[in-house]
Amino acid sequence: MTEPDVFPNLDDGSTHEEPWDHRFAPLAEILGCSIEEATDAFIGLEFPEYGTREHLNVVKDSVERHNRALRPAQKLAYYLRRLTAREKEHLRWAGAVTPEQVEHLSQVLSGQVDSLNGWYTGQDRTGGRNVAAHTIAEGVRRAFRRKRKRISYGESDGSPSTNFGRAVELTIAAFGVRADWAEPAHKAWLKQQDIGLRLGRLKATKQRRINEQKRRK
Repeated sequence: MTEPDVFPNLDDGSTHEEPWDHRFAPLAEILGCSIEEATDAFIGLEFPEYGTREHLNVVKDSVERHNRALRPAQKLAYYLRRLTAREKEHLRWAGAVTPEQVEHLSQVLSGQVDSLNGWYTGQDRTGGRNVAAHTIAEGVRRAFRRKRKRISYGESDGSPSTNFGRAVELTIAAFGVRADWAEPAHKAWLKQQDIGLRLGRLKATKQRRINEQKRRK
């Protein structure tokens, strides 16, 4: 049985025959841009592969294993601290695990638990939300915005009726993520709507200030 790597080094999706990441090809085709431009829009986002349900379960299991090891380590460290100085010295002389080593082990395990659990609990899985699909939709939104393409949402008979929705659907499929396109695309569209409203308010505020300055003159 192959032991799962909690955070494996990810393949960039390219091959010797195709030295570009094929997962971004559908997005690039819809946007009419290069593969590199489509890929660049995802820089700064979590790797979609890390947000799959399978990977989240791997991280969850790792947290549980570390926790099970941490509890007895902390208990042993507590009892070793209660030994006398002579008794601790005897352990060192005998070549046994020292109290300091157990303390260090406890600290390392505790750090691993905090790090892994912090990452795991930081993934928004509310209502069965597919983290990977939403990450991909956010990347598609950024790509559309960079290329100044219209970000719109619509569906017909369960299929996307806009270029943005189609790009989300095809990119999710290209990454091999088992998830529906609709909710991630809708959430990304709502985010863009909110950004547009905020930019509009900022623009209106700036214009009011300019008008006020002109009146004072």
